[in-house]
Amino acid sequence: MRDKKFAYINFFDERLLSFSPNDYEKLMQAFYELYGDVEYFVFDEIQSVKGWERFLSRIRTTKKIIVTGSSSSLLSGELSTSLTGRYVGFTLYPFSFREFLKFKGVKLEKTGCIQQKASRK
Repeated sequence: MRDKKFAYINFFDERLLSFSPNDYEKLMQAFYELYGDVEYFVFDEIQSVKGWERFLSRIRTTKKIIVTGSSSSLLSGELSTSLTGRYVGFTLYPFSFREFLKFKGVKLEKTGCIQQKASRK
């Protein structure tokens, strides 16, 4: 998303506990006031708000939407039902220890042991 114009909201924020379906239009207005015209909308943990499926179905006709969340209610079968098949699902898993080391630039020997630089005394 580095070179994309997007708006992001995290519904896990405690200040949004009373968010209701009546607030979606206010949310969109706030997005446009803050960010101008955006290409993507990113909604994190939106499954906790009633009516989210209809809201996303309405705005997806003109914008690209990314829905993220950690809830089991967003499992692919339930999500496809909620959005009536209009989605592409991606499941992201945490790094394995080996992947984490590779990401940090740590080299492993073939035996699986970490190579360490010789220390100077």
